[in-house]
Amino acid sequence: MHIENLAPLLGIWPIFVLLVLLFAGMFFYERGRRQQKDDQIADLQERYWLRELAWRAKMQVRERFLPNRSRRLSYQPAQFESDDRIAAQGDEDYPAGMADEFRTRLARAKFRAWHRGTREADFTIGGFYDRYHAEWGEAELTWFEHLLEEDDVKILAWAMGSADAPSKYDGEQLTALKKLDFVSI
Repeated sequence: MHIENLAPLLGIWPIFVLLVLLFAGMFFYERGRRQQKDDQIADLQERYWLRELAWRAKMQVRERFLPNRSRRLSYQPAQFESDDRIAAQGDEDYPAGMADEFRTRLARAKFRAWHRGTREADFTIGGFYDRYHAEWGEAELTWFEHLLEEDDVKILAWAMGSADAPSKYDGEQLTALKKLDFVSI
């Protein structure tokens, strides 16, 4: 039997089967493409969401620790260990109203101490802050703020004793910085 003889017997069934297979293939191909596009869109949305979340966290840090001309910075009192020492009503060391300014300066100093740019400087200067800031008064905080203006390399050299510090930094705090007993690694 030749194929020419089978064609009248089969009729249009082979053509119909071929068309069904063709449409089914196109349907599943398009469905796969749609699923792939949906996955890509979901991935982009997730990336955008994570990026926006990171951006919002960054903005919260900026609003909290960096000076902003549009509003006065306010900090939660429970964040600082020395809050019991610095009452909002004032005490013998700090008159009323000065406590908020002092707390703000402490927060700025903490941020700057822990965000120096190198891990070594962060551990040294930030650890020094964490260990001693509860004992500080106005003069000690001013000393620390001036220290933060210096380069990390100089501060680390003074702390390790490989270089002499300028005379304006000599005192009890520099001696405490040179001990390095506050760095726990």
